[in-house]
Amino acid sequence: MKPYLLLVFIFWPVFCQSAIRIPLKKFPTEHNRISSYKEHSKWKREEPGKNKLPATYGLVGVGTPIQFIPILFDTFSNEIWLFNNECTSEICLITKPYNPSSSNTSKIWRIEYKQSYKNLNMYGQYTVDTFLLGDFILDKLEFVNIRRIEWKGTVERLSLETFAGQITLRFPAKTRGTDFMAKLFSRDLIEGKSFGLRLPSFNDGDGRGELIIGDWDRQYVNESLIDWIKVISDSYWEIIADKLVYGSYGLAEQADMVVDTGLSIIVGPQVIVNNLFKSIGNSVNIIPITITSFLSDYDGYAAKCSESLSNFDFLINDRHYVLMPKDYLLPIEGKEGWCAFGIAMANNNYTRSWRLGDVFLSKYYTVCDGNLSRLSFNDYLARNNQTRFSAGNFVSLLEI
Repeated sequence: MKPYLLLVFIFWPVFCQSAIRIPLKKFPTEHNRISSYKEHSKWKREEPGKNKLPATYGLVGVGTPIQFIPILFDTFSNEIWLFNNECTSEICLITKPYNPSSSNTSKIWRIEYKQSYKNLNMYGQYTVDTFLLGDFILDKLEFVNIRRIEWKGTVERLSLETFAGQITLRFPAKTRGTDFMAKLFSRDLIEGKSFGLRLPSFNDGDGRGELIIGDWDRQYVNESLIDWIKVISDSYWEIIADKLVYGSYGLAEQADMVVDTGLSIIVGPQVIVNNLFKSIGNSVNIIPITITSFLSDYDGYAAKCSESLSNFDFLINDRHYVLMPKDYLLPIEGKEGWCAFGIAMANNNYTRSWRLGDVFLSKYYTVCDGNLSRLSFNDYLARNNQTRFSAGNFVSLLEI
């Protein structure tokens, strides 16, 4: 064989690389449960329970030599950031943070950064370093090096936030910092600004999934059967749902819904979700709890796991995406037989959109296509015959 042909053969996988595969992981089942709590008045929250739900993460190599950092891949946020090892906040100390002084490819810009969440403020500087994604290297990637955090939560909460950074998968046109997928595309590491996502559910035995950047896995998706949904925003992976129904009760029509991989649950408008649980509470004993997901708290509810509850039915593009109780009920640790609803209220009363987190996304193989502004939710098995909506069974909870 001629030498140049041998070289082509050896490096063929590199030349033909079209996607980056990153394994994803959830923590063991015992971490995905709600902590013990005291019973309290049905509609008061003086002693709320805590539904502590850690996010899904993947390991990414950063720096030279490589430091493996647990990373949250987030479709809702618009920055790439890593905790710095010099950060002395408790939340930094329990993770595996980034050490820029140990990397000979690190360069820190003197541009200051501040980001505020509900329970914390983060301060840092813009930095450039080399990233290892799957088997491929991306050099000179800009991100925020978080050096200080003002934390307002509890030490107990910190044990759940064990990822040490975030990479944005937000819709490419509106990433405030580095357009991550555009950077990969410009380096010929991927063929297009798309990704396929298999999220582990809270009921998975091994809690494993996979993110494929630049493509998706055909073993889960029959390409000829994909139902593409138009993305309506240049800021988020945002779509329109024709209807959302719980049992026979209508929750929303023509509702904005945003794919949020940094969220463990489904979060909806305060008034609608509150009315939903008032309606459920008329026939089922439910109690209020606080649901924790990625540094934020949300008002939610719990019920006996054995209760006869209805399905959540999302009608999108004339297709039904159904969550059964086994999909959205999450067991409570220390309270045998009790489960939390995987849906909660937004933190403010002006939010009108719904955010679809792990509880929804883990049931479907999600494909997001930034080139053509579209996405799809795909069953892992063929869809069965589906029940259609009728005017007679749609009762608006907005009127309750």
